[in-house]
Amino acid sequence: MHSVFLKDMAYRKARVVLTTMGIFVLVALVLLLGGIMNGLRWQARRYFEFTGADIWIAKQRSGGVAVGFSLLNPEYVIPSVRDPGIDPNVPISPLIFAQARPVVHGKETKAVVVGYQIGQLGGAKQEQLSEGRLFKPSEGEYSPEQELPPSEVVISDIGAFKELNIGETTEVGGKTFRVVGKVTNLFFVFDTPFLFMDIRSAQDAVLLNSIYVNTFLAKVNTQTRHYVVSPGNEAKLTLEQFVSLKERELSQSLIQGLINTGRVKLNGERAKAKARLRENDKVEIVRNTPDEVAARLDEFGKQLGLEVRSNQQTIATILENYVNEPMKAVRFFQVMLWLVAGIVVGLITYATTLEKVQEIGVLKAIGASSSYVMSMTLKQIALMSIIGLVLGIGLISLAVQVFPIFVLISVPETIALSIMGLVVCCLGGCLAAWKAVSVDPMIAFRGEI
Repeated sequence: MHSVFLKDMAYRKARVVLTTMGIFVLVALVLLLGGIMNGLRWQARRYFEFTGADIWIAKQRSGGVAVGFSLLNPEYVIPSVRDPGIDPNVPISPLIFAQARPVVHGKETKAVVVGYQIGQLGGAKQEQLSEGRLFKPSEGEYSPEQELPPSEVVISDIGAFKELNIGETTEVGGKTFRVVGKVTNLFFVFDTPFLFMDIRSAQDAVLLNSIYVNTFLAKVNTQTRHYVVSPGNEAKLTLEQFVSLKERELSQSLIQGLINTGRVKLNGERAKAKARLRENDKVEIVRNTPDEVAARLDEFGKQLGLEVRSNQQTIATILENYVNEPMKAVRFFQVMLWLVAGIVVGLITYATTLEKVQEIGVLKAIGASSSYVMSMTLKQIALMSIIGLVLGIGLISLAVQVFPIFVLISVPETIALSIMGLVVCCLGGCLAAWKAVSVDPMIAFRGEI
């Protein structure tokens, strides 16, 4: 009797296959659409996390790097970027970041030109290349009078640039560059490859040999200050009052921001601003975070026409402009697909279970209990659902390897979809089975409900 549900499935192969395939197709579509959105978000974040920069400086009201158009004069900007939170061991790094239409084997394609100085922020390092070497840098310290270095470029190994080998050439802005190196897993949104070159070469190719750059990058030296509450007056203060006492140069709003974001800890844990201190309590204050330094520099930079953002703020702007805003319709379709998938999968299992009303009537006529019929139905639905889910997840995971655009399957999303799919399928099957077992066996013999 324990294998009756398997025998029934073998007898109704077409029904089992159709149900499983329906679940498989819906799961694959939901995962694919979610994977495309996840891939775009990963691409938008990838380069900006890759640079290692904490601070991005652009022209005021330009929208920031990669979003608007910013031109800055290094001779004025570099001397003015001064803050105790800036890491003195990492120089302020000028950067060219510009969309371009390079020519590869006679065909125009898309790319982002990144001009930077070797050893500074913003570009690839030798150890990050998959093959080849870095371009030869311009000689001497950076200045508008520098001579142009050899026309060499490091490319992302993706899209049309996969066809380029080391030693071949590509044309950017009417200039011919020789490929000397490649880097993998590094591209901008919509699979847009990068062209890394010396900053002087980039100025010549995309800015008509202008002395300007698009943005500047800086590194922050985050500090953690430790305090112990002394007996007496300090032990009577609130956490907010204590921080105000120790960090007198901070404004009240900034202190509240530090506490609310967890950068002030009381005995190793987050605490509220009004928390009362006790003698020998330990207070940690994390200072000079990227957001804090960016806020100070932005306030100072307004009089110089500069806009300063932290790396996370820059990424948020990129996501909003390149992913969230343009893909609103896709996100709506994704939500609708989740809802439709749940409804359709539930209806599929509901309908296929009701089709077995005659078999259920026979089982009840020979003495099978309602609980046995329900458990048998649940086993069938669970098995078909699991097979459909496994097929959908497995095949879409293989298909993304050859998909024309970058797709990133999210593990949490896959788990959530699997749980939801299994629950909906079992619920639909159980509702149909409950309705079927409530029918008189004689009526069920005639296939009626």
